[in-house]
Amino acid sequence: MHIYHSCSCRLRFLRSLHDEKLLEFNFGLMKWVFDDDVIKARLMTVNVATVLVNNLKCFNEYAQNILKVGAVLGAKFRLSVVATVVDNVSHNELLRLSSSAKQEDAASTTGDSATCTLDRSIHEFEEDGLLERETYDIWVFGHE
Repeated sequence: MHIYHSCSCRLRFLRSLHDEKLLEFNFGLMKWVFDDDVIKARLMTVNVATVLVNNLKCFNEYAQNILKVGAVLGAKFRLSVVATVVDNVSHNELLRLSSSAKQEDAASTTGDSATCTLDRSIHEFEEDGLLERETYDIWVFGHE
């Protein structure tokens, strides 16, 4: 059954199973354990949208606003536009932060706290597979 078409969707589904303790790693046996019947039943009742909505609820309101603005702009959007809308951050400030973010501590000591929060949220979305960086300023949603 191919309900989940992209890798990021499959990953989110697996994470949701793990979060609900339906998929766990047994260190004694050194393997993943699960109830096949329960997961099959879940596959038939859960769709990608439900998994995404549940994952989005885990983010704070600020982070959710970033995703909302990005979604309004389309499947591909400029982070500078999102920053302008969400935080009223200038394009030059965002470029400065992006170049300094390569050094781990630079983001925490450079720029205002709103810009740092935006940067942290974007990187959290990237780690979760929600967003993928195309260029320094262009981001793409990780779903189809």
